[in-house]
Amino acid sequence: MSKRILFTALVFALVLSLSIFASAKDITSANDLLELMNARGDFADWSADYTLTTTINLADATNGLPQAPIGTSGTPFTGTFNGGNNTINGIALTDLSTNYVALFGYVENATIENLTVSGTVSSSGEYVAGIVGGTDGESLTVKNCINLCTVSGKNSVGGIVGRVDAGTGT
Repeated sequence: MSKRILFTALVFALVLSLSIFASAKDITSANDLLELMNARGDFADWSADYTLTTTINLADATNGLPQAPIGTSGTPFTGTFNGGNNTINGIALTDLSTNYVALFGYVENATIENLTVSGTVSSSGEYVAGIVGGTDGESLTVKNCINLCTVSGKNSVGGIVGRVDAGTGT
């Protein structure tokens, strides 16, 4: 009988730990979003799944971090971002001179859904948009997204996606 109880407890612990690791990370504030935007190198968990739990105004941030695109060509965003039908207001990715400028600068095999963005995105570089600057993966899924940002750039400028290079976009 005790072996059965121990086995049941181990199975329950395994299922619980797997469900914790499989769940999406919640973005609940402007500070949370800016931390994700500023993650770089080994600290960038851009392969995770995220859920925006509320409408966010980036002007409300108090952590002093600047705005930066999520994902770079060296470390692309490869996860899922579910906006939860919320809006990110106050995007100010401006006066940048780099390529791949958007809320998600560079993505591969990613899904971005149920999100509205507003603000300004501008760069003297290429591949500029409100949601995704560029992708070079086998698939990119962007669905139920609205861009209300003013967007300007040198080349390959779009409202939702600046450039899809290789693979198939859906």
